[in-house]
Amino acid sequence: MQRLLAGFVIALVFVFTNGFSAFAADRFSASVVVPFDLVRGNMIVVKCSVGGLRDLTAIVDTGTSETVLDIEVVRRLSLATEPDSATFVTQQAKVGAVAIPGLQLGPVRVDQLQGIATDLSSWTAELGIRPQVLIGMDVLRRSSFLIDYRSHRLVFGPPPRLAHSAPLVLPQSDSRFALVESSVRGKTLRLKVDSGCNGLLLYRGLPEAITELPRPGSSLASPAQALHAQSLDSPILQIGAWRRSGVQVLVLDEAPPQFAVFDGLIGATVLSQRRLAFDFTNEIVSWD
Repeated sequence: MQRLLAGFVIALVFVFTNGFSAFAADRFSASVVVPFDLVRGNMIVVKCSVGGLRDLTAIVDTGTSETVLDIEVVRRLSLATEPDSATFVTQQAKVGAVAIPGLQLGPVRVDQLQGIATDLSSWTAELGIRPQVLIGMDVLRRSSFLIDYRSHRLVFGPPPRLAHSAPLVLPQSDSRFALVESSVRGKTLRLKVDSGCNGLLLYRGLPEAITELPRPGSSLASPAQALHAQSLDSPILQIGAWRRSGVQVLVLDEAPPQFAVFDGLIGATVLSQRRLAFDFTNEIVSWD
């Protein structure tokens, strides 16, 4: 099985030399609210249950295709693992395949889930917390939901239609991705909506009209891996009738994985730092 995890896999930080820092019909007749903490301005930290363990610290990450357990949680639950590998952005990493014995996030419950086991301890220094679970789109796609960044709430259930909207592209080849079509410098790109990302990341190999005039010497830092990239002068990003300029843009030095069905990643907070809704029933993403 091709495992393409997160575009940023938790706290991805843009580091520039110029000093910039950086399934799915709704099953709930009424909305259910889950509070969250916001770390580094975009990372959604919640509590969840796995197996018999409650109040585990979890990151809700729409850029992660498969749910991930920290190796300590795997040991506490005495779960068996099998050697496997996963792609983090562009690079292969050794992980364990694990059968997760039930996961619950608010009203969303999955009784059995095939996931990934890996050591998440290295991300503690970056985030200030040690995540025990990465909740991916294999779980999140089971209900539409709203991210309310202002009140720090996840609202599960049929979301409202917000001021701006675009069709969700849900590839048949892998339904764990939520993509939108965008226009950058007149070129149409498919971008994965990633709540763990705080900018716009494009893969190398895109049309030259998009990736020309890079600023040399930029780099990309992540707890999961070290990446090399170049920053662009901020182009205008357009999704439907919505336009935005001044977006942080990085172009990776490497081409995308062969099985990738998208051209890059767009941070959820690039669309909005107020509210963002994933409506999987009507296949729409909206924001205000």
